[in-house]
Amino acid sequence: MSKDIITIHPMADIKDAAELMGKNKIKKIPVTSKNGDLLGVITITNIVNVIPNYLKILSEGGNSESFRYASSKFQKVKI
Repeated sequence: MSKDIITIHPMADIKDAAELMGKNKIKKIPVTSKNGDLLGVITITNIVNVIPNYLKILSEGGNSESFRYASSKFQKVKI
């Protein structure tokens, strides 16, 4: 018996990744293109490391898009 692989789109919010990981009790989630190509992997460690900055931006009146823009230059893709 095989399970469907849970993936996330590269433009998804970090909150969405955290919710998917928590809901499905997984510690890593593949980031895939529309074609299903593997672009990278988000780990629970990645989420823990960015949450403080995410919360800071939200508390200053920013939104998820502000966070995505602010963090985009620091992203690393693991393949």
